[in-house]
Amino acid sequence: MAETSPNFDWPAWLARDDVPVDQKTARLAKFVAANGKLPEGCEFVWSELKTLAAEGRAADALLPRLCRQLPPKFLAAWFRSTPEEQIRNFLAPLIYLSSTQPSLTPTLSAVIRVLDDEQLSSVILHLGPLAAMYPKDEPIIGQRVLIWLQKLPEHPEQFFQQLAAIRSGGRWLPKGDDRVRAWRKFQECFERFADLCRQMGPFSNERRRRWWWPWSGPCLTPGIPTTSKRTSSAGCWRN
Repeated sequence: MAETSPNFDWPAWLARDDVPVDQKTARLAKFVAANGKLPEGCEFVWSELKTLAAEGRAADALLPRLCRQLPPKFLAAWFRSTPEEQIRNFLAPLIYLSSTQPSLTPTLSAVIRVLDDEQLSSVILHLGPLAAMYPKDEPIIGQRVLIWLQKLPEHPEQFFQQLAAIRSGGRWLPKGDDRVRAWRKFQECFERFADLCRQMGPFSNERRRRWWWPWSGPCLTPGIPTTSKRTSSAGCWRN
C-alpha cells in the first residue's frame, strides 16, 4: 500500500476529512506494530487528545484508539521508543481506558512491565489525579513498588528519590505494611543528623557515632536494618 512507502505523507493523509477515523487508526496501528514508533511528522498524536476533547471530539483522537487496537506486545514495543517527555501523555489515556474497560488492563500491565525503575518512579511521582483512576486489579505496579521497598537499603545512592516514589505509590502496597512509615522516620532522623554534622563541621567517625546514636532510637523499627554494615553502606560514617 502507498502508506508503506518511505515517501508517504502521513501527516497530510491523517489530516484528511474524507478518510474515516477507523481507517486512519487501522493503518496507523499497522505501521506502529511493524516499526515500533509513529511515522515521521506525526508527533501531534501525543497532544491532540486535549485539543479534540475541548472541541467535543475526543472520540476522534488517535492515541486512545491505538491503545485499544494494538495488542499488548506491540503497544509495549512502541512504548519503549516513546520520548521521555511523552510518557505521561502515553499513559494517561491508557490508564483512563483501563479504568473503564477491564479488558485493557493486560495492555496496561504490559506497558508498566517494560518501564525501567527510573521511568516508573517518574510516572508514579507525576500521576496526580490519574493515580485514583488506576485499575485496582492491575498487579504489576504494586509488585514493582513492593520490590523497591524490599530493596531500598541496597541502593543508598538512590535512597531519597526511591523513598519518595514508594511513598507516592503507597496505595499499591499491601495494607498494614508499616515499613514505609519506618523508613520515613529513618529519613527524618538522618536529616537531623546531617544538620548536626553541617553545624559542627568535620569530625571523626567515633564522634559521629556518639552523636548519631541518640537520634537513631526512633528509627530502630522492625524491618529497618541496623547493622553497622548497612549503616556504613548508606554513607553515614564517611569522613
